[in-house]
Amino acid sequence: KNFIKKRNPRKVKWTKAFRKTMGKEMAVDSTFDFEKRRHRPIRYNRETVQNTLIAMRRVQELKEKRQAAFHKNRMAPHRARDKARAQMEIRNGLDLIAPAASKHRQELNERHGLAKEATSEGAAAGASAGSSGSESEGMDES
Repeated sequence: KNFIKKRNPRKVKWTKAFRKTMGKEMAVDSTFDFEKRRHRPIRYNRETVQNTLIAMRRVQELKEKRQAAFHKNRMAPHRARDKARAQMEIRNGLDLIAPAASKHRQELNERHGLAKEATSEGAAAGASAGSSGSESEGMDES
């Protein structure tokens, strides 16, 4: 349908041609050379097939790494904007977050308060045990 309407594929947004011309996909990479069709038949050789399969896996790994790096570099300018938007959203919705955060903070303080009391009681018990424990320490040394 689009071909009959003589549409330019570089201007139609869903085409591969558009994505490559606009820099949304990798257009030039050495891994693409491995994917070219080869019409020349070769005689079956077990060793060649094994080496080919190993090479295919390695090429796929390289291609995935390069695509990830390409995507990361392409999205780099947007990170600061996204972070600023998230901070703005937090500032605007602080009244929604504050009650939950204060409740969470109270729970943490209660837990830490109990933990502090337990450690202070343990330290007091340890101090009293330390004075009577000197006799047992003397036995350990001999």
